Amino acid sequence: MDNKISLFKKYKWLMMITVLSFGTYAMYGLPYMKSVFYDPMRTALGLSHEQYGHVIGLYGKIALLMYFPGGWMADKFDPRKLMLFSYVSSGALGIYLSTYPSYAGVQFTFIAWGVTTILTFWAAQVKVTRSLGDDDMQGKIFGIANGIEGISGMIISFIALTIFNMVAVEELGLRFVLIFQSSLTIIVGFITFFALRDVKFKDSDDVKYTVHDYIKVLKMPEVWLIGIAIFSYYTVFSSLSYISPYLETEFMLSAAMVGTVSILRQTGTKIIGGPTFGTLADKCGSTSKMFIVGFTLVTVCVGAFMLIPVNTTYTILAVALMLLLAFGLFGLTGIGYATISESKIPMKYTGAAVGLISLIGYVPDAFYYNIAGNWLDTHGSKGYTYIFTLSLIMAVVGLAVSIILYSRNKKSKLDRQVNSSVK
Repeated sequence: MDNKISLFKKYKWLMMITVLSFGTYAMYGLPYMKSVFYDPMRTALGLSHEQYGHVIGLYGKIALLMYFPGGWMADKFDPRKLMLFSYVSSGALGIYLSTYPSYAGVQFTFIAWGVTTILTFWAAQVKVTRSLGDDDMQGKIFGIANGIEGISGMIISFIALTIFNMVAVEELGLRFVLIFQSSLTIIVGFITFFALRDVKFKDSDDVKYTVHDYIKVLKMPEVWLIGIAIFSYYTVFSSLSYISPYLETEFMLSAAMVGTVSILRQTGTKIIGGPTFGTLADKCGSTSKMFIVGFTLVTVCVGAFMLIPVNTTYTILAVALMLLLAFGLFGLTGIGYATISESKIPMKYTGAAVGLISLIGYVPDAFYYNIAGNWLDTHGSKGYTYIFTLSLIMAVVGLAVSIILYSRNKKSKLDRQVNSSVK
């Protein structure tokens, strides 16, 4: 009996991470349901490509504004209560969206999601995750959380796809999917609230930013280089949502098959992408070097998409390229913020650096979908060419920035070694 209790205590943090990861994907899967059900969602809500892009852009704009005040709220209030509010309110908004409200109602839902999934959740969830273990196991905790979130996403998405395919009428099937995922989010919210009742939250001074911190960080070239690199791969990452309808309309892939490969792209590649890139970065001793590898892979994949003929003969190749592209992008996502340590940004400025890098890196959420939606509505199939062209440009920009960042880090390392030998 004592051994069982000891084993439970040892792996209690793992069970808590599993609950957190499961709930996180369920909740974020609501505003990002376009990743699997882009066309069914757009059609059921009665939106054009541009209108759908607009509401997603609204979510992105609100989310950007919520990152910094969310950090203050996580320190000021009980993170468990903030997270419970986020889960329940986000789920309630999803149930409301399942009624297929007017365009104004859809806009309200996505704006509100920007508040409930970021302001009262993002920093609170990070604080809770950090509090599940000691400082010497933070890497393990966050790494496992990322992997479990991918596994959770695959399970939830395949269940949602099964529900969708069981109903003959797409509009009705999507309504059941929205109700399922929204209800799941609410239920997991209550489970999380009670499961974390014994967690002792640590003070997190690194999220209490000052004007002096921002001025210092603004003068650091590495912060801008990392931010631009993340901006680059996140822009390409945003284009993944449009590859699904591209495969359906141009390569004649069935809606069910598109949904299946989209789930593999969104969750399967996430499970292996981040851990693989992280392991290779540790072995080669440089995350910025893996940035170069990742952006090279992304550039090749996007370029290949533009070159292969639009013909059903090449459908398998197109699907393989999409999955390989997703693998590279999730790999870059997994090691994105690890470059802060390699760039030797002082620990005391880590919070401000992460905040500003996030602000730069996630700007595409605020404009990309509007532009891409307009291209598809205005130019039809040619709009995909514009999307891939922009992605290729940003991949090349990311590659160039990564080379500069790696060179600066390498030179800085050599300078430190010279100074150390002189002393």
